[in-house]
Amino acid sequence: PPPEVAFGDPSDALSYFGSVVTYSCMDGFTLRKESSVRCQADGNWKHGWSREDDILTSQHLPVISSFLHGSLVQYHCHSGYEMKGDIMLMCQEDGTWNGTAPVCAPAQCETPPSPEYGSVMVTDSALGSLAEYSCEDGYELNGQSIRQCISGKQWSNDVPRCLPISCGNPGGIANGEVIGKIFHFKALIHYECHKGFVLEGVETRTCQVDGKWDSKAPSCRAISCGRPVVSKDVLVRGDDYTFGKRLLFSCNLGFILQGAPTSVCLANGSWSEAPPKCYKILGPTEAI
Repeated sequence: PPPEVAFGDPSDALSYFGSVVTYSCMDGFTLRKESSVRCQADGNWKHGWSREDDILTSQHLPVISSFLHGSLVQYHCHSGYEMKGDIMLMCQEDGTWNGTAPVCAPAQCETPPSPEYGSVMVTDSALGSLAEYSCEDGYELNGQSIRQCISGKQWSNDVPRCLPISCGNPGGIANGEVIGKIFHFKALIHYECHKGFVLEGVETRTCQVDGKWDSKAPSCRAISCGRPVVSKDVLVRGDDYTFGKRLLFSCNLGFILQGAPTSVCLANGSWSEAPPKCYKILGPTEAI
């Protein structure tokens, strides 16, 4: 009988001198050498096959390299790359694969978000790429200014924040109050004076983009009642005529005071008592 060929079939089983047998392969296999053999006078078959050859590798290799029909291949990408396409392919009966080989493209991070009052500059989103953050005028960065695209398609560190620049606590004012407890960029503070005092300077101040207050702090000046008008006979003790101050009145020897001996400067700018007067003390004869 003609020699056996793995995964192949002879055209017939004739074995007499001079007969020729042609082989065909099963689906998924192809002949590597001669497709036929001839019976010789010595009873042997003439062919170009080597007995030492492995029948699978020398005569009937799959169409594609050494992969047999039904073989499966699975693809993996190196670190830093991600697969685009099917990760597994199968060798078909016709010697082709049931798809195209996937591509290993550089792994990419999603574009990072911009912080409020800031921006982010990204030249690329591939593994190892950098994202640089900056803030608008009047704001300063809180966190790392540089982030890197790392494995797992993630950005290193947390998204930084842009916080308003602080102008610092402006401090209080004597005899007055500062209204407002926020001292950062665009914050507004108001000044008020206590009763009996009047504001000199600006009423409000704003924190500017450079971290400084826009003007000099005001002051609270005490209201003045002015020097009271009294006759020349009235003696006045005290030379401060502002809110809350007290004056003492008296007369020269031989005179008697008529009116209040003291007067206080009020918050409305007036004295609490009318100016007193001094009258001469009359003797017994002068009184007749």
